[in-house]
Amino acid sequence: RIAWIAAEVTKHGGLAICAPIITFANLKLRAVLATDSRDEYEFSDYLSLRVRTTLAALLVIGLVAALAYSPQTATIIVVIGVAKAFETISDISYGAMQQSERMRSVAVSLTIRGVFGLAAMAAVVWYTGSLTLGVLRVAAAWAVVGARDVGVAVRLSSTRGRSPGESRKSLWTLATAVAPLGFVTALGALHANIPRYFVEASWGPEALGVFAAMAYLLVAGSMVVAALGQATSPRLAEAFGQGDAREFRRVLGWLLALGAGLGVLGVAVAALASGPILTLLYGAEYATHSRVLVWLMVAAGMTYAYVFLGTAATAMRRFRIQLPIELTGVLVILAASSVMVPRWGLLGAAWALCASAGTLACLY
Repeated sequence: RIAWIAAEVTKHGGLAICAPIITFANLKLRAVLATDSRDEYEFSDYLSLRVRTTLAALLVIGLVAALAYSPQTATIIVVIGVAKAFETISDISYGAMQQSERMRSVAVSLTIRGVFGLAAMAAVVWYTGSLTLGVLRVAAAWAVVGARDVGVAVRLSSTRGRSPGESRKSLWTLATAVAPLGFVTALGALHANIPRYFVEASWGPEALGVFAAMAYLLVAGSMVVAALGQATSPRLAEAFGQGDAREFRRVLGWLLALGAGLGVLGVAVAALASGPILTLLYGAEYATHSRVLVWLMVAAGMTYAYVFLGTAATAMRRFRIQLPIELTGVLVILAASSVMVPRWGLLGAAWALCASAGTLACLY
């Protein structure tokens, strides 16, 4: 039943439409808040900006759904957008929890939200057969969790007495400072998909399915890297804010060492056992692409490096420089994919990822 739910959501295009728009509107505010070691802005500033950008994203989602889809599908897409909107409220609250290094509070919220969301969706769809009602129940559950998360964040955050004019000025300053990060996030999402576009265009949907399945094996390492970056970003920001270069380099050095270790481990496992792994997970036909998995692991190792370096750049409040860096990465992978994928297929796509990841790591 859960598999059917996932298939229906994917078939209707809800996540495909909502996720990029919501991601762009998030402006990486969670990371900016978590690394605000000098308390340049209050939590209310971050929350107010998040609410405004999320409402704008919902408006865009509604317009796209109404213009491009049937009424039934448009309704599902909008309802999924509403659920994702409540998720963004929890997300910005996690930034305040990270800033105070209350990672247990984040873990508890994620667990509650996941369990409530799954239970609500499964129960409603099981008894009514309505996907729309199921997603509405998920949205309601996430709204309750979001309200709880905001309460926790408010208790953890300090406030200063400000006039309405000062609050508006602070909000505008924050918005202009983080605006480039929205484009950085959008470019990051585009970056990951460019080789897939060329694979499908040059070699067909079957080849794309093989490549996407192997690329999915990188998710586990990416989740570990993301968690490590989120947990340590407040300490990086505090060290930088206090001018403690030694501590900053120590923490960043450990992150890079861990990323390198994960990368080397992934390459070693792929080099020694990629054939059996692919056969076990996907079938014998995938084992013929074992070299592709090895090079994907090489790309993953370089990706871990630039993700940690990007986390350090955010901790240093260097927001604007990230936009030209990410744009360069997109141009590199676009050029590499256009040359390598038509000639070398899936192996060329993996090489294109390596070229772009290496470029980004060097630039960061």
